Amino acid sequence: MRHIARPWKHLDRDLIRQLLLAELLLLLLNLLCYGDRLWLLPMQLLLYPYLTEWRKYRKRALTRKYALGFSNLLQSLMTSVQAGYTLENACRAALTELSRQYGDSSEPTLVQLRKIVYGMNLGIPVGELFMNYARETANEDILQFAAVLDIIRTTGGNMVQILKNTMLNFQRKLDTEEEIRVILSGMVYEKNIMLGMPLMIMTYMRLTNGDYMACLYNSLGGHILVTAVLMGILACYYWTESMIHVEI
Repeated sequence: MRHIARPWKHLDRDLIRQLLLAELLLLLLNLLCYGDRLWLLPMQLLLYPYLTEWRKYRKRALTRKYALGFSNLLQSLMTSVQAGYTLENACRAALTELSRQYGDSSEPTLVQLRKIVYGMNLGIPVGELFMNYARETANEDILQFAAVLDIIRTTGGNMVQILKNTMLNFQRKLDTEEEIRVILSGMVYEKNIMLGMPLMIMTYMRLTNGDYMACLYNSLGGHILVTAVLMGILACYYWTESMIHVEI
């Protein structure tokens, strides 16, 4: 019997990998800041902000993949429609073309495009399939395209011109987003260096002058001081993220 791949299994594996990585980082942080395995238990509280930020990063990366994939899909559709294909056949041609381009069968855009082609084979209107595509990806641009596509299919219109205008507008938006990312990349790099500087200094001092740092590891006051430093770094991280990160 043929087994059907389930996306949640990939998510579980990713989550397990992140948990293992987080536990390794907590162990290293414990060795650097406390030198006491008893502190590993309260340090588990740091798993929550770590996994929360990982989910945010994963969501932004998936949104970016959908955006780039939709841009490639529009270009492929426009080329096929200009050559005289119907939209349905253009979607089938796009699936073949993008499959060769990506190679990875789990690419989000390919997964959605397979659903569209499969739905067309079942007789579902292509406008409805693109609307489902938009809802599943939660992408406003795809939703607007699906709405326009549904109007064109019912009332008529210049499909080539619509695809061309949509592609140009969407590409312009992607270019603007890329410019913003380039501008912010330097700030993000500087932010990461500044946040990591206290830990770098502690590492240097512990390796070069362990006796001087012993008071941090052999007393409750030292542990409290290190905890306050870690909480300060975490607070600064969220503060700088709120200033630098821009939803685009």
